[in-house]
Amino acid sequence: NEPAPVVQILGHHPGFWLGTVNNTPYGDNEYATAGGYLGEPVRLAPSVTWGSEFLVPADAEILVEGHMVPGEQTIVDPFGEISRQYQPQELAPVFEATALTYRDDAVLQDIFSGHREHMLLGSIGREGTIFDHLQQAFGNVTAVPLPYSGVGRHSAYISIRKTSEAQPKQAAVAAIAHVPNLQIVVVVDDDIDVFNEEDVVWAVATYVQPDRDLDVIKNLRPPTDPKGIGASRILIDATRPTHIPFPTRLKVPDEVLRRVVVAEPGGSPVLPRGRGDAPIYPETNPPPGPEGGGGGPPGGRSAGGGRGGGRGPAGRRPSRRSAARRGGDGRSPSPRPHPPPRAPRRRTARI
Repeated sequence: NEPAPVVQILGHHPGFWLGTVNNTPYGDNEYATAGGYLGEPVRLAPSVTWGSEFLVPADAEILVEGHMVPGEQTIVDPFGEISRQYQPQELAPVFEATALTYRDDAVLQDIFSGHREHMLLGSIGREGTIFDHLQQAFGNVTAVPLPYSGVGRHSAYISIRKTSEAQPKQAAVAAIAHVPNLQIVVVVDDDIDVFNEEDVVWAVATYVQPDRDLDVIKNLRPPTDPKGIGASRILIDATRPTHIPFPTRLKVPDEVLRRVVVAEPGGSPVLPRGRGDAPIYPETNPPPGPEGGGGGPPGGRSAGGGRGGGRGPAGRRPSRRSAARRGGDGRSPSPRPHPPPRAPRRRTARI
């Protein structure tokens, strides 16, 4: 029945947010996790309300200190959420502000709730968390994206080099146990591009026998809303069966593909690049060769029939837009250095 101290952090480095929205185990130091993303420790300062007992980020743009009042609730919502829906109204604890601090010329950061930047912010850390957890358990996981179609939270595609027929289901169960808000987990072979949803759906439509490869786990926790969303999970093994005779996936052999010449309509032929099972498109601006040539010898013809001197693989010069994007000479510009942190001068307002 004691007030719970809370600090609302409104604005910080993007690495700070990536670290603090990670699915780390309870009790972990989230400041330390954020420091891992930043590449340096998070600078901390005593809070106005609690002093050194509650340290707050010194480089935050705006801080609102306060506490949750025990036993008091108020009506909140509807607000837009990650699910691209408005939340229903409900009762929630009351927050009572005690102090407001902010930097000189503070910038209030917000996020476009329920849209891609909202999804991306939370999905990056979760993808890494699930990947590390499964890799430690199985050692043969190759990728774990959380797609936009599942709002970066509710579905995961897991790519593995399976060593047994039971392993895909084991990996799916381990994933939902580690990240509780996953609702759909699809496990595929490592030759499926899990970052291409068309490939994943193809594997589901081709390899899945529903009565064998699809499982629904019910009543994992109390429903989070009146429709019961969040109480059950769907696990799909979309890997190619190995315990029965099964057709192999067709693929143009690499040695054949290397002899194929691809050309754009009306353009000069270029040498193929890429995998044998993926579309191949000519590059518009390859790295310059000697003396600024377009990937070929100086004064000689490049792979696409164009001469040296800054021409592309199809014998055409880069467009102005492309050159502007790369720099005045068509080369990629050097990365910009990180600006030094601003001095943590703060203004304080007692509430």
